[in-house]
Amino acid sequence: GGVVFQKGIYFLMLIQPWLSIRFDLNIPKGAMTISNHQSHLDSFLFLSRIAGIRFLCKISLFYIPLLNLCMLMMRQIPVRRGNQTSYWKAMEQIRKGLREGDAIHVYPEMTRQTPGVPGLQKFHLAPFHIAIQERAIVVPIAISGSGRTWPKGKMGISFRQPVVVKSLPPLEASEFKSADALALEVRRSIEEFLKSGVYA
Repeated sequence: GGVVFQKGIYFLMLIQPWLSIRFDLNIPKGAMTISNHQSHLDSFLFLSRIAGIRFLCKISLFYIPLLNLCMLMMRQIPVRRGNQTSYWKAMEQIRKGLREGDAIHVYPEMTRQTPGVPGLQKFHLAPFHIAIQERAIVVPIAISGSGRTWPKGKMGISFRQPVVVKSLPPLEASEFKSADALALEVRRSIEEFLKSGVYA
């Protein structure tokens, strides 16, 4: 079920003439991946390249016909914005997924970057607490250019803007004394890559 949907997304992304993407991903099985979040495009990029990947998703997406079937088959994790009960239930789903060896992805900013606002937004710390408690391998991923291709709040798509999705050196969460320290290192790693212009 979910595998079929993922393969479909892979081929759809592959044939889009407006996309110009460079992937450089090296992710150990069962790792928690953590990235910045520039665009709705980001999740499609990950779905097309990381088998079985699971995200936190707005619960409203689970009410859209056909899309809700895709979300359920791919075992995405619903969360209701502003609802603490829903949020902590989703965090426990992340914990359970890590224990079962799932590919769990977190956008710690919990929302897309606003166009024209530089830098990363504040990170939510709960996923980092869970990563430490579960002794997870954490892989920071930097996404560059997706916000120019499909900006937040815009309907139009920019043609052939270069997009880069790059995994950075993995971290052993258990080596960090606090969620703050782990979040800070993930943030530093992503920001350093984005500022480097290596793939610009």
